[in-house]
Parts: sequence; structure tokens; C-alpha cells
Amino acid sequence: MNRLVMLVAAACVGLLATAAQAQESRMTLGGDQYTAGQAVRVDTPVDHDVFMAGYDVDLNGPVAGDAHLAGYNVVVDAAVTGDVYAAGFAVRLNAPIGGDITAMANSIALPGSDPVGGNVRLAGETITIGRQVSGAVMAAARVLTLDSPVSGDMSFYGETLTFGPAARVDGILTIRAPREIAVPATVAPAERVRFEVLTTPDYVSEAGKTAEHAVRSVWPAIWGAALWWLFLFVTGAAIIALAPRRVQALEESAARRPFRNFLVGILGFSAVVGLVPVFAMTLVGLVLLPFVLVFVVVACALAYVFGAFLVALRIMRAMLPVDLVAKRVGAGGGAGRRIPARPAAGAGLADHALVLLVFGFGAATVVMMRRWTGDSPRIAATEAAS
Repeated sequence: MNRLVMLVAAACVGLLATAAQAQESRMTLGGDQYTAGQAVRVDTPVDHDVFMAGYDVDLNGPVAGDAHLAGYNVVVDAAVTGDVYAAGFAVRLNAPIGGDITAMANSIALPGSDPVGGNVRLAGETITIGRQVSGAVMAAARVLTLDSPVSGDMSFYGETLTFGPAARVDGILTIRAPREIAVPATVAPAERVRFEVLTTPDYVSEAGKTAEHAVRSVWPAIWGAALWWLFLFVTGAAIIALAPRRVQALEESAARRPFRNFLVGILGFSAVVGLVPVFAMTLVGLVLLPFVLVFVVVACALAYVFGAFLVALRIMRAMLPVDLVAKRVGAGGGAGRRIPARPAAGAGLADHALVLLVFGFGAATVVMMRRWTGDSPRIAATEAAS
């Protein structure tokens, strides 16, 4: 898992470096080589592991440890003593690999005569294995071409599996495909071939399982909604009681020019979320990235609370006067009961929840701008006159 996280981080650095005028970044630490940019190339020997990310990734120096590669075009032309982890659109491994190979791409090619020392795990659209594999092979592809011996077992999941003249599987060959695939006796005898037909899912059974899962999930959903309402209530009550002047400033900001505040909220929300790619642009910023993510989550949660409270307070004031702290707390609690739990759940963010979050960002941003410029009384008087 740590290797996967480091590979994804390296990919982010490479993509961001591509946007940043294609400048290449390099760093060596503890024998490891880190390289990111648009077109990256390593020609010198690497004492330990290598991490490369970019559009074109070319490894031409021998690696004593493992290779972690991510890019659009990934090519390995130098020997790797350890394992290879590669992800991209086109991955081609031409050199000897002493350990395992784990690769994911649209097209993957393993040509050459040098054997792979370990296991091979591949996922892609088209895969070609043209070199001997000392371990096992697990591949998922639409089209797989095997033209080399495999010393261990082989598992294929896909549509088409073709065999070249040098194809041979010494272990168990398991094929999972929509239709049966003929396996020559020179590849594997019939007693060592396992075939499973990929059938259309039973939608009735799947629907029953979904309904059962939904029923079992009722109580966790109720507890989640209750905890979310409690979070809104406690957070709002604490802010109202401990910072009455700040709450008053937020109320005044939200009451005047709401459309302006909404536009300012879009800018504030974009600025806070934009901290993540900004810090990820440099290797030093990657160290601080976890703290930035925590800050973004906390800021979004508070902005959501502010937006929900201000909208509920505006509605409540339309029906009765809100002149006591207890009534303000009640407005915040009422907002919590009417707003779904987990508003910032990634792509599932509801439209109204996003509006409240942005509105809260706008009100808070206007208040902070007034404090920083020192023009709060003058701006407030001008807005009141207008």
C-alpha cells in the first residue's frame, strides 16, 4: 500500500510539473532517485529505488532496488534488480527485471529474451508477453498475446487470448472469458487448463442483495445523521457563545449584498481547495500536504456550518424577532435538522449543500477582508447608506 501511495504521489508531481512549464525536478535521498517533469530520463545507475513521473518516462540507468514509474509513455531500457511498478497509457519493459512486475496501462509490452525473475501482474487493453516468466502470471485484458514460457501458474481474465510459437504454461492455466478459448497442447495439456464462462449477472439476485444491504444500513444512516446534527448544534452554539462579535459580523455580512457574498465565496472556496495542487507542485510541499488537507476539510466544515446557520437565521427572522442568544442557537439547531449528513462527500455533494458551503465562505471571507484592511466601520456605513 505504501508503494502505491508513493507511486500516486509521484504521478501527481509529474502531471503538475508538466503544467508548470515542463521543468524537471530531481532529488536524491538515501540512495533513492526522485525525478518528475514532462520528459524525464535517468541514465546513471541508481543505488536503491527510483521514482519517476511525467509525460515521457525513460529509464536507461540500472536500478539496484525497485522502480516506481508513472507517465503517459513509460519505457524501461535498463536492468532493474528488484520489482517494477508502472502505470501509464503505454508501458514497455525491454530490460531484465529481477523481481516482480506490476503494471497498468492501455497497452503493455514485455519483449526481449531476458526472463522476469518473479511474478507478473498486468491490467490493460492489449498486453503482449514475449519473455520468459519465472513466476506466475495474472493478467486482465481485452486482448492478451502470450509468446513465451511461464514457469508457474497463469490466470487470464478478458476476451481474447492468443498463443505464439514459444507459449508454454508449466502450471495451472485458468481462463475466464465470455466464450471458450482453445488452448493448444503445446501450451498446456487439457488436465491443467481451467475455464470459466463469464455470464450475464443475475440482476434479480443483485437487486435483492442491494435491498438487503439498504435495510441493514438504516441504523448506521440514522446514527450518522444524528451525529451530524449534534456536530452542527455544538459547533454553532460554541461559536455563538464564545465569539458574539464575530457572529454579529457574519450576520451583517450575510444580510448585505448576498449575491456579492456568493461570488466572493466562490473565490474563497477555490482558493482554499487550490492549496492542495499548489503544495503538491514541489517535493517539499508534499511533506506538508497532509496538514493542508486537514486544513481544507476543517475550513469547508466551518464554512458549511456558517452558511447553514446564516440561512436558517434569515428565515427565522422573517417570522419572528431573533434577539437572544438562545434563539440564535435554536436557528443553528434547526438548520442541522434540515440539512443532510456528510455534505462534503466528494462527488456526491448535493447542490444545496454546495450553495450553503460557498455562501458561508463568502460571509467569512468578507469579514476577514474587512479586518485585514481595517476598513470595517467605513465599509459598513457605506453599505448601510446604499
